[in-house]
Amino acid sequence: MLAAGVAAPLIHIPIAGTISYLRHPSYLPGGYNEGAAVVLAAAGLSIALAIIRRFKLLWLTGTVALAQLIATLLAFHHSAASVVARADTPALVDPMLMWAGAALAHAHFEWGVGVIAGGALTILAGAGWDHWKAANQKKDASRRRARSEC
Repeated sequence: MLAAGVAAPLIHIPIAGTISYLRHPSYLPGGYNEGAAVVLAAAGLSIALAIIRRFKLLWLTGTVALAQLIATLLAFHHSAASVVARADTPALVDPMLMWAGAALAHAHFEWGVGVIAGGALTILAGAGWDHWKAANQKKDASRRRARSEC
């Protein structure tokens, strides 16, 4: 789920189209290539860790993937807000900046955000499930010892 989210649309900008980690304009700041590498690395590492049953390290990979998504969305929001603010100045005579400001004012997040967030939360849930399972096994073992001593 996390790896599939890299190709899913994250942000929709009217007229310009959708942006994902893999499909984005080169002029758009935000580190989308680095973000794709981080999310794909977290997905691959999570699969490898699950196969070798190192569930505690899933806390790290899930947190890194979620943090990367949040950082990407915040960077886009900051960039879009600065363009919109510059486009709203009364003395502006640049029609391209005015067009960009109008388009970015109507930009919104797409369903890919949910896919990546869901994948990261699933990884974190797997780590939490392993922690819960280990804690319950310790409780059961201590209960068995207490019964056998009676």
